Amino acid sequence: QNYLSFREDKPAQGFLAQAFRSPRFHPLLLEAGLTFPFSKRRARKTLSQIVDEDSAVVSADVTQWHNYRLEWSKGGSAPFGSAYLEEHQVRFATRRPAPTL
Repeated sequence: QNYLSFREDKPAQGFLAQAFRSPRFHPLLLEAGLTFPFSKRRARKTLSQIVDEDSAVVSADVTQWHNYRLEWSKGGSAPFGSAYLEEHQVRFATRRPAPTL
């Protein structure tokens, strides 16, 4: 199977809206890189401790053309990011993306 998520509690297959955030370097990245050729499952579990993610399944016909829009705010009480598909909000990103985008 193909998993597009590092966590078990997030959707991992299908048409997804996802945002990822990770540090530029973390010591566990070395462990994950060395483990990956031998145990992809263990490497994925290690990466789940480093990579912060938010995702949601998008319910749309992927064979049709759609209009997409992304909005990012500077903070405050509102979520940091929103994704829209045909004017319908798909998801919120509740964590600020790492600079520089």
